Amino acid sequence: MDLITSKQCTILTLVSKMDLMAVTDASFVVKTPQNPSYRPFQPTTKLRGSYAQSINGPGHVANIELNTNILSINPDNFGYVQNIQCDQDGTITLTLNNETVLHEILNWPSKVIFLINDKWKCFGQSTMQFYFVGNQTIDEINKQAKFTTESCEISKWIESYTFDLTWDQSIELNKKQSKNKKRSKNLYLLDKRLLDEQTKIDLNILFDPKTGKSSKPNFTLSIDQNNSSESLVCSNCFTKGNATIGLHISGTPFNLSNATISISGNLKINVDIAISASSKILQFSSPDIQIIEIPLTPLNVPGLFNLGPAVILSANIKVTSSLTGTLNTGGEITFNNFIFQASLINNQTNVTGFDKPQFKSHNSSINIKASTGISGSLKPQIALDLSILNGLVQFKTGIQVESTLGITISIGNGTGCKKDNQLKVKSTLDGDVGLFIQSVEKPIFKFPSLELGQFCL
Repeated sequence: MDLITSKQCTILTLVSKMDLMAVTDASFVVKTPQNPSYRPFQPTTKLRGSYAQSINGPGHVANIELNTNILSINPDNFGYVQNIQCDQDGTITLTLNNETVLHEILNWPSKVIFLINDKWKCFGQSTMQFYFVGNQTIDEINKQAKFTTESCEISKWIESYTFDLTWDQSIELNKKQSKNKKRSKNLYLLDKRLLDEQTKIDLNILFDPKTGKSSKPNFTLSIDQNNSSESLVCSNCFTKGNATIGLHISGTPFNLSNATISISGNLKINVDIAISASSKILQFSSPDIQIIEIPLTPLNVPGLFNLGPAVILSANIKVTSSLTGTLNTGGEITFNNFIFQASLINNQTNVTGFDKPQFKSHNSSINIKASTGISGSLKPQIALDLSILNGLVQFKTGIQVESTLGITISIGNGTGCKKDNQLKVKSTLDGDVGLFIQSVEKPIFKFPSLELGQFCL
């Protein structure tokens, strides 16, 4: 069954907001052609816009194309457009540095759609605007063309659309850097790395870079059940990493024909837990408990698209049979250069980099009298909430990586311990990767389990 089948999908809030922290760049900037060579300044039925997260280094780049049923144009796509001014009398004036272009404008049809980018603050608006323009006149002395305007609800004039968001790794030294010949190669590489970190999606959750540990240690979940007090303590739980995002969305106002997502990056999950119980119980299982959600600064062009990423962290605990005593143990799992790709229309997915995780076990402290199994899971999510043209296309999607620290305890013959009454303790770390769209979750890949250690008590 298709996961998305209509032009608008209801957005379901997965979790409530607890903390707020901005960790990415804000709005994109218009990509104006660097070489303003002449090409005909003529409206067409293809309305294009190109926008960059960073103009001096690596960053996400967004490109959108709207196929309109009347002629349209984006003046910022032409390097010889020097200025766009929206006047109090309701007119729009273009200043150009090409006389040939001025005379071409006189031959335009009586009604054309203008895309005016948010940087021009047209008529006091800080978002992208669309206008019908006409009645054009030219001022050859000042090299200006003036148009009268009417309001334009662009969604009524779109036949189809394509939206692409990609990561551009290229980097260009700015003029100051290129002129400074004393800058060393190492310093240049450092600048490139810093630019990289500023424009990627930050996946640090509960991580303190000064200490290298959790910024909120000993997060405790306590639930009373059958007069017993059980606790799961995230003594040192955090995630660390960054990612880049790719999206391709296309369709018509009434049908989403193609929607794909890719997320690439690096992720480390650290899970150190402490479990204690004051009395015996037969079985205990907590639901997923949200620890934190961090909405990140949106990647957006106001009025055109808004991608609101967020990182979410949840945890749970399960105990089977009886448990008395305490346990402190943990480990970490790292995924380097992972790539996650999925179609939001069907079930096609592709993942790499999750099949060879790097594991590391941490020292354990265990004082348990009896139990057959204990497990604690940490679940980071990368959630993406996308809206194009103020809701023409709208949905929420993302990936979830679940890491589970499992403890099994056995007693008696066959444990390998010297004495039959000794407890044999074995700890493992495993998990899986999944896709979610709206409220639908789909497991994709289970990464291999690692035995962290085993010993006798």
